[in-house]
Amino acid sequence: MSGRKKNVIVLSNGKNVCPEEIEVEVQNTIPYCKECVAYVGKIGMNGQSNICVGLFVEDEKIRNNREKILNDFRLLNQKLPPYKRVCY
Repeated sequence: MSGRKKNVIVLSNGKNVCPEEIEVEVQNTIPYCKECVAYVGKIGMNGQSNICVGLFVEDEKIRNNREKILNDFRLLNQKLPPYKRVCY
């Protein structure tokens, strides 16, 4: 693991994830992503933590094409280990 210690995301399963690693993968995989930030979010009643990503996309056509963005995140998640996958 690399990255700054105080930025480490500790998931509910005990795994540690550096947000910088996720951000680099997003920017390397999704070419229309100009900026992004990875953070931990809680989804569902069980309080399970998940990795979320906020993106900045300049192109309005792509920004409004939810299916393309979701498909690109599906492809990204195939490259990542299960505990580092982005919730969408």
